[in-house]
Amino acid sequence: MVDEIYSLRDQMVHLGYATREVDAWIRHVMGDIPIEQLNDQDSIELIDHLHSYISFARDKAIINIK
Repeated sequence: MVDEIYSLRDQMVHLGYATREVDAWIRHVMGDIPIEQLNDQDSIELIDHLHSYISFARDKAIINIK
């Protein structure tokens, strides 16, 4: 799950978010627990949040292009 979280994090960066912004957002959602130390439930929750945020960012990017 850690690899998936980092992959989603990288997708957010590729969508135009600064790495420090994404890291700060992850800390806001999960607290100060390092990604590698998240339990399975917290990892799944973070993955769900990242998927939702990426969908939002992609929709926003499409709207801004039109």
